[in-house]
Amino acid sequence: MSEFVPHAYQERVIERMLRQERLGLLLDPGLGKTPTTLEAFRRLHAVCEAARLLVVAPLRPAYTVWPEEARKWAQFRHLKVHVLHGKGKTEAALEEGVADVYVINSEGLGWLALQRWRWPDMLAVDESTKFKRLSAQRSRLLRQTLRHVPRRHIRTGTPAPNGIEDLHGQINILDDGLALGRKMKDFREKFCAPVPVGDNRWEWVVRESQIPEIYRRIEPLVVRLDARDYLELPEKVVTEVVVDLPSKARALYDTLREELVIELNEGSVVALNAGSLTAKCRQVANGTVYLSDDGEVSSRSERRSAQIHAEKTNALSELVEELGGKPVLVAYEFQHELPAIKQALRGIVGGEVPHLGGGVSAARGVELERAWNAGRLRVLLVHPQSAAHGLNLQAGGAHIIWYSLPWDLELYDQLNGRLWRQGQQAERVFIYHLVARRTIDGIVSRALRRKAASQDALCQALRGPDE
Repeated sequence: MSEFVPHAYQERVIERMLRQERLGLLLDPGLGKTPTTLEAFRRLHAVCEAARLLVVAPLRPAYTVWPEEARKWAQFRHLKVHVLHGKGKTEAALEEGVADVYVINSEGLGWLALQRWRWPDMLAVDESTKFKRLSAQRSRLLRQTLRHVPRRHIRTGTPAPNGIEDLHGQINILDDGLALGRKMKDFREKFCAPVPVGDNRWEWVVRESQIPEIYRRIEPLVVRLDARDYLELPEKVVTEVVVDLPSKARALYDTLREELVIELNEGSVVALNAGSLTAKCRQVANGTVYLSDDGEVSSRSERRSAQIHAEKTNALSELVEELGGKPVLVAYEFQHELPAIKQALRGIVGGEVPHLGGGVSAARGVELERAWNAGRLRVLLVHPQSAAHGLNLQAGGAHIIWYSLPWDLELYDQLNGRLWRQGQQAERVFIYHLVARRTIDGIVSRALRRKAASQDALCQALRGPDE
């Protein structure tokens, strides 16, 4: 068992965590946020300034990253880590002496708030962008916890994936609203302006003149580190693979976009609002669409789908074959796309194609992560919601294909960061986008670039000189 020896940049972060009770760790994937946090807690624990650490994390990292990092390094071997989920979520687990580090996902916070126990004095909120909206249920549950814990830290490499407004809920975790306002209403009145976006519709947009003021207010509360400044990272190569829709699919796409409804042999496809239209157009562009019943979407358990075309699955198959056996991650969006994708790739891989997404247990996820890193999987299908955070996949390959791009920059960056990170042995990481020509795919691609530019400006402003 080796000793964790912090890099110089990690040591600076640790020292700041020791002297500053509230701090946001805006560190890129691969910079070692987890061992850095554990080392800060270990030092505080040793001088009796922190007896317990509570970690709020997505479920998969809760089961894998935190317990494994504690077991990995010699100086953490005395720290007892307990995951408060499933069979581990018991009142007995909260008794004195059971654990030093408790890890829980946001859904368990309601249960935790009802328990009578000695609350931890240190909190680490992993992937804090999940708490960017104070109105969300998970944020309301977290607020019940905050009043018990004086020392708070948030951790993310993508602090503002959809715009600067994403900072509001996260910074609130640290300062209870002093910098950016206690409520979103306060934030908007101070920093935003209403902009018309349609008939009797308005959208709050951050005023350009207020952006420097937002930076100034949050700068004392965060530390920003860019992986490119501290790690030898491989070159990142992004390639767009354009797919042309067949004439019939093109006609159906255009009709759906203009009339909000199309009729198929299998049934109707109805878009009830703008959000539904966006999703339906994405599905048609991908090749398979959920059907609607009498204008209403069927319940999740009864959903039926119909195949419109196979151009994207064909392009995917061709690209996987062109890679000549090199392992590849394939990111998908909709559950109903899995059968068509698996069928298209089954002949290439010579058997079943595994996937990591909804319905896959944490234990199975660990198995797939290990199999991928051991080089036993030629293709692994991954859903960004399940695989973007916490997994280390850089040992298994250097290619990722986006069957469908997400709107969310955080999911996009984080999933790419599973491969483009420290420990990647390849000289280049290849990222492929399958984009249907003249469809919403192009709009999503441009939106991602716009969001990336906004976040890059924020991160650049917060970097500052080395401490």
